[in-house]
Amino acid sequence: MYTYIKPAPQNQLENFEKLTDSELFQRAQEYGLRAKQWLRKFEGLLPEIMRRKLYKRRGFASIHEFAAKLGGMSHEKTDRILRLARTLENKPALKNIFETGAASYSKIKTVAYIATPKTDVEWAEKVIAMPKSALELCVAAVREKTIVPGDNFKPVKILSVKISAELEYDLRLVKQKLEKQGSETLGFAEVLQELVKVYNNQKQLQKPQRIIQLCPKCIKEKANDMAQYGLVTRHIPQEVQNLVTARQKGACAFPGCNRPPEIFHHTRRFSIQQNHDPDYLVHLCTPHERAAHAGLIENEEQTPCNWSLKEKANLGASKGRIDVKVNSYRREQILEIC
Repeated sequence: MYTYIKPAPQNQLENFEKLTDSELFQRAQEYGLRAKQWLRKFEGLLPEIMRRKLYKRRGFASIHEFAAKLGGMSHEKTDRILRLARTLENKPALKNIFETGAASYSKIKTVAYIATPKTDVEWAEKVIAMPKSALELCVAAVREKTIVPGDNFKPVKILSVKISAELEYDLRLVKQKLEKQGSETLGFAEVLQELVKVYNNQKQLQKPQRIIQLCPKCIKEKANDMAQYGLVTRHIPQEVQNLVTARQKGACAFPGCNRPPEIFHHTRRFSIQQNHDPDYLVHLCTPHERAAHAGLIENEEQTPCNWSLKEKANLGASKGRIDVKVNSYRREQILEIC
């Protein structure tokens, strides 16, 4: 049976119209964060409610009806939660995180099927400390180690994306036309590759290329002089950004990464050494930038060709303590619960 919740007295009701835009936005952030936290705790209760058949004794026809009416959870989501709980039965550390709502379903699921009873605690620590993008990199690195490459082995990336029926029709139509032109059967990967080629060719025709001559030595000396005289702000000078981007040829600095770069990253933390020396600046994609601040990049202050992913982070050094603060700040400000 449902519990009746008595409405608040009229004198205790808030008048949201009197809030400023900033106060209203902060209130929305706070409530949204709390809603996510309580939903995670609700998800953690479902396996035990299922085990006890508590939903039957409270008048619900099934666990799905219970989850839908009390938590607004879909049938499919409920099934995913229960499957994850069965996977975690022999992994107590991850199971505890799931049941207490310390991390979200999606983060725990990322590592649940690769963790073992022996590595359970190690993965649980990573789930608490790292964002989802960094976790995915760690999981991918472990899986690659289990593959023994042959002579003709080529690494393949799987990209999952939901598309509309209209877009599916358009892609199949393009595929059909390309197959007629080339008189051969094509896969969707080859169709996408052709579309990317067309896009890149049009982009080159629309914008004439500008060749910018950069003097790396001069830019480096200027950056170090500004640091010496205390003239540095957090803004990275455009000339330094251009130098780093040109050096990496527009790609993420991590070896073998095919994602476009998004974030300029100080391999010597700016909070420790306030300097925009281009030798210690790299342009990274978001997952590898998150991995760097999770302490997972080996030989980080060397050139990227010497980089690799660590299996375990060292967050005890001064750089590690800065990274802990950065991740904590991001969780609080961006409310990144992934």
